[in-house]
Amino acid sequence: MVSPHISFCARLLDYPPGHAFATYSKSTGLVKLHSSPPQTLLVPDIESLFTMPSSSRFEFILGITANFSIVQIQATDTPSLTIIGQHRLPLAYTPRFILPVDPMAWGSPRNWAERDVLLSISEGGEITFWVPEANAGKGWRCTRIVRTGRSGFRKVRCSSAKKTALSRFNYTTSFILAQR
Repeated sequence: MVSPHISFCARLLDYPPGHAFATYSKSTGLVKLHSSPPQTLLVPDIESLFTMPSSSRFEFILGITANFSIVQIQATDTPSLTIIGQHRLPLAYTPRFILPVDPMAWGSPRNWAERDVLLSISEGGEITFWVPEANAGKGWRCTRIVRTGRSGFRKVRCSSAKKTALSRFNYTTSFILAQR
């Protein structure tokens, strides 16, 4: 059971058995890798935490901060946690949301790094898809922009199979689908 003071928990799918998750506590600002021995890393104030595959055997942990900066953390089996990049998306506006793309197509034969990892949404409904640059020090690269012309939505979801849903309601039965 995860402690009640934990704000987010990220499951590391490819991590060695018994070391399958990392947690983040807003109260301490620490990401903790539940390993032997446990590892911690002080990070900026994170609003959301999730994982994505990496070209190595270990997954990256991504954190989105309150000011929409993206913190890239790598966990290894030594064990260790390292911030390998922290960037804002190269946008001319402040996004309404930055969300992970549902990784349903990451298992296909194409290189995982060619798959969209994040999407940003503007107040005016512009959806922008992002992949990390090969060199983490360079940030993020836009792969596609969809201008929906829609606004006022409360929920957004997107899959790597190129389907997007925008919802104006608090339930998922009414949504708009946009194919990339």
